[in-house]
Amino acid sequence: MVQCVGAVTSSLELQLQLARKPKEFSLKETGLDQCAIAKFAESFEVVPKTLAENAGLNAMEIISSLYAEHSTKNTEVGIDLDEGVCKGGSTLNIWDLHITKVFCS
Repeated sequence: MVQCVGAVTSSLELQLQLARKPKEFSLKETGLDQCAIAKFAESFEVVPKTLAENAGLNAMEIISSLYAEHSTKNTEVGIDLDEGVCKGGSTLNIWDLHITKVFCS
């Protein structure tokens, strides 16, 4: 049963945001801590990479273009698997329950 009826866009922008923050933090660390934090950040890229690969897209190209969009503070950009480009989640009409994202951020 769903108790929260709020909706948020869901085209993988959250996963990239979750990957970006620890990746930036890992650059400030040294030694094994840096490697562990970087690998942790990399784990958030698994879902976007897998979806891109399964859609027949170049996963590294899609991930890098997502990071480029997110670096310009355009954080609502996700993957349009039909066209193979990055677009805003709200323009794609991809929605997810708010409660599933609350504990991630």
